[in-house]
This record gives sequence, structure tokens and C-alpha cells, in this order.
Amino acid sequence: MVDAWVGGKSVAEKFLPIIRAWQTRSNEPATAFVHPSEVDAVRAALGEATMTVSADPALAVGTMRVSSAGLELTHSWEQRLAELREAIVTAIEVSA
Repeated sequence: MVDAWVGGKSVAEKFLPIIRAWQTRSNEPATAFVHPSEVDAVRAALGEATMTVSADPALAVGTMRVSSAGLELTHSWEQRLAELREAIVTAIEVSA
């Protein structure tokens, strides 16, 4: 169910919360590295963010690495979904 929900989201919708969270933490210029196939969608999602977008073919689709002089963040949708699946399975097992 989680895969279906996230799978239906556009790249921009998936990364927008990460971009907003970054803006809340830091106003300094930053670079977002994403898979080359996601560069245009992430650029479209940036809006007024002081962030540039660069392609990194080493990153998996759905992964974003944001870095600036003082802060770095890596977000992987696959990793987050695996963690969420595990949490749901654990919650179901505990309540059963």
C-alpha cells in the first residue's frame, strides 16, 4: 500500500518535503544531487529555494543528497520505504 501511494507521486511531490525541510534548517546556498532522470523535476520543485541541482549517476532513482558548506543530508526513498514497511509489520505483529 505504501509503495502504491508513493509510487503514484511525481518526483517533485516526493522531494518537495525534503527541500522544504532543508530550507527550514539552512538559508545558505546548497546543491541537491539526484539521479540524472530526476534533475528537471527537482528543478521544477525548487521554487524560490537557494539550491542548485546537479546530476549524479551514482545515485539511485529516488535518492537525493543535499549539501552545503555546513550541512549534508541524504534521503533515499527506497531506504525510507523499507524502514516504514518494517515499522508497520512490527506494529501489526505487536497488536496481534
